[in-house]
This record gives sequence, C-alpha cells and structure tokens, in this order.
Amino acid sequence: MPLPEDMPSRLERSLTKGDLLDASLVKEVIDGLESGKPIKWNLILARQLQLEKEGVDEADD
Repeated sequence: MPLPEDMPSRLERSLTKGDLLDASLVKEVIDGLESGKPIKWNLILARQLQLEKEGVDEADD
C-alpha cells in the first residue's frame, strides 16, 4: 500500500534531521514502508551504529 503523497519526504526530513538515521538507511525504511514489507529495525539500527562508530574512529585518527 503506497504511502500518502507527502509522507515519504516528511519521513525523510524527520529521520535525517538531527542525524537520527543515515540518508541511505532512511531510503531503505521508506522503501520498506511503501512496499509493505516488514522493516527489520534491529538491522537498520545496527548499521546506523556501525556508521556512527566508523565516524568516531576516523575522528580519533
């Protein structure tokens, strides 16, 4: 079931604001919602944490 017309862009703005999720992960979430597939939040959040950890490691170098 497709999302309402402006919902994908509103979700993207909300999730990327304040760096809640990386833009690539937000796209994956929106694609899952639009297709009706279950979203595996544990995997999404694990990848987000990995991206954040890599950013911290690079800053330490």
